[in-house]
Amino acid sequence: MDIDPKHLATLHVIHERGGLTAAAAILGTSQPALSRLVSDLEVRLGARLFDRTTRPWRMTSLGESLASQGSAVRVALSRASHAVEQFKGGTEGLIKLGGTPYLSEAVLPPLITSFQSIMPDVRIDQSHAYTSQLLRRLRRREIDLVIAPVDTMDITEGLQSRRLLAAKNIVTCRKQHPLAKLAKPRTQDLLDYRWISPPADSPLAADMRNVINRISDREVRTAFSGASLSSVAQILEQSDCLAVLPEYVLKKITSRYKVTAINIKLSTPTRSVAMITNEDDVRSNLLRVFLEFMEDAFKTLD
Repeated sequence: MDIDPKHLATLHVIHERGGLTAAAAILGTSQPALSRLVSDLEVRLGARLFDRTTRPWRMTSLGESLASQGSAVRVALSRASHAVEQFKGGTEGLIKLGGTPYLSEAVLPPLITSFQSIMPDVRIDQSHAYTSQLLRRLRRREIDLVIAPVDTMDITEGLQSRRLLAAKNIVTCRKQHPLAKLAKPRTQDLLDYRWISPPADSPLAADMRNVINRISDREVRTAFSGASLSSVAQILEQSDCLAVLPEYVLKKITSRYKVTAINIKLSTPTRSVAMITNEDDVRSNLLRVFLEFMEDAFKTLD
């Protein structure tokens, strides 16, 4: 037989308060209404929940057993209510965020820290991968949102995006590099130096190949490949190697590393850094607050 969990919670309050009158005050109802509820429940169960030969009524063993189950129900209802308040209020909870590697390393950490300084009870669970992998995880509802470089082909049906900034790629080197000292270096000069190649499946790797292929059919000399952003920056500032980096990433690391851009325009795909969510999400107020915060924060980077 199905028993309404709220009835179990009511029995727990009656048992805890020692009678119908005190329980009615807690539950916001009247003693007669509570008495009718108990009587109706006894009829449905075909068994007594209270011994009415005593004053005040005393619970039977069945009543006490159901009341003990009602304790767990009240805890669950309280937690559910709290979860709803979190969902509506946007002051605490969990956000599962996916970002691309360089973006996650250079740009997102200080923005997340700033958000948590005003929302200290919010936990951010951040993971990183390339855009295509992140969008697959987003569609499977494994993460709440993606912040990544995208082009128009990436935003397929069912996804919603907010543009944050342009994802322009540039050739970078150490500040005292010979090419950095030239006002107008030639594109052919890029072939005189070794390169740091991004991981093979990175969109940056394809962009770097496009840059080289437009200059010459010569094979580029690679000094290092598959590195993290901090490794790339350290190798750049201590060698004459070159690398292709997003402009927004370079801006974030120049305060820590002695690296700069070479004054050469690249012909690479036009992308934008965007926030992507599922179009049909039942979006919590917390996620809305986070999206609005990030949109404002990225304006200072554009």
